[in-house]
Amino acid sequence: MGASILRVACERVLPAVCVTGLLASCTAGEVDLHQPEGSGLGQGLTVKVELDSTAADIAEALSWTDGAPEAEVRVHRLGTEFRWDTALTDSAGNAHFPDLIQGLYRLAAYRALTDDESAQLGGRRRAFGDGLMLYISGPTTDTLTLAPDRRGALLIAEQYGTSTPVALVQWDYQHYIEIYNNSDTTIYLDGMILGRGFRIYWDDPPYSTCAAMEPFRNDPDGVWSMYFHQFPGSGAEYPLAPGGIAVVAMDAIDHSEYLVGLPDLTHADFELLGSADVDNPAVPNMADIGLEYSRRGHGMELWVGQTMFLSEPVDIETLPRAQPWAPEFDHAYVRFPREALLDVLATGENDVLDEQTHLYCHEQVHRNLDRLAGGFIKHSHDLEYSVQRLVIDTTPDGRAILQDTNTSAVDLVRALYTVGTLPQPQLGGARRAAGIREH
Repeated sequence: MGASILRVACERVLPAVCVTGLLASCTAGEVDLHQPEGSGLGQGLTVKVELDSTAADIAEALSWTDGAPEAEVRVHRLGTEFRWDTALTDSAGNAHFPDLIQGLYRLAAYRALTDDESAQLGGRRRAFGDGLMLYISGPTTDTLTLAPDRRGALLIAEQYGTSTPVALVQWDYQHYIEIYNNSDTTIYLDGMILGRGFRIYWDDPPYSTCAAMEPFRNDPDGVWSMYFHQFPGSGAEYPLAPGGIAVVAMDAIDHSEYLVGLPDLTHADFELLGSADVDNPAVPNMADIGLEYSRRGHGMELWVGQTMFLSEPVDIETLPRAQPWAPEFDHAYVRFPREALLDVLATGENDVLDEQTHLYCHEQVHRNLDRLAGGFIKHSHDLEYSVQRLVIDTTPDGRAILQDTNTSAVDLVRALYTVGTLPQPQLGGARRAAGIREH
């Protein structure tokens, strides 16, 4: 079909239909649909997978110095329904995708040790991950360097952040986040800060572009934020034992009263404080100490498709401050330093139309903090689902150890939400069926 025929079709059908891989550009109403030049057909991709320098001793012990064998490599072309295509690496760490359509791809790799491999390294199960966004316009070769998991201390274990369709009910305060103690010692939450990072996913001229916002969305030294809440307590009032879960609710009420299927958060451990909150007096409030108040008055929204972070207590007044946007927007941000960040979680939305109608930035946050977003919830449809962190191992007494490779694309899964409990263990090593199609 010629470009002229497709251009006419753009004027008559939904924008989503217009992206075919054959048009240089197409305008339907006020929507610009972008597609790079070229035939767009039959592009090959070869991916080399190896362990990064921080895991050189593991590579040596397992004879993986030439590459990581049997690693799972995943690709997804933006603008198509979210589903990973996968291939396994050969003995030299190479995976091949011989026939991909031209476009921008998510590319991720994952490798978990088998029981025998774990035994060679002292018995601890380990996982490794990496990811990036890659534009493919012809035969392409790239390398993914797998970062090893780290045990860490406090991790964001689950994020429920879907939005109820307005046509059903005008209610959107059922969000929650779970904080998990992944360590072997009790940790006090007092004074710690939960925040939402700077957000720009695509070019949006004249207000912002990926290039202009690079210093804020891709800062190697930390996360920029203007929305954040602080846990109460003066130092030793809110302990979280090893394996303990703290549920942070936007509003600690039973949301199923407003729409069947939404979570009951009356027994949350904390709730966000806002100017229009329905306060649950039995649940401690987290103070809104951010630079901007949420317009809805219920504290910061915890939508999927965001970068969330957990920070040690810091003095906000001492943090670097800047205004990324044009002066008329008058929104200031502060940078939480990398050394104070306990966890960073980058989630993505399964939104085909947005991906078809925007030019996406290649990074959501710097790879020092998270290498590629994961989860991919359908924002206004998956009301029963959350994004949850994988269990990589268990302690002898049965306590879960959560996986953290700093790559949300392999650390997170989409699953039925479980308020206050971890899902059934999904130990690394076995390929997950949901959202994966083998190549």
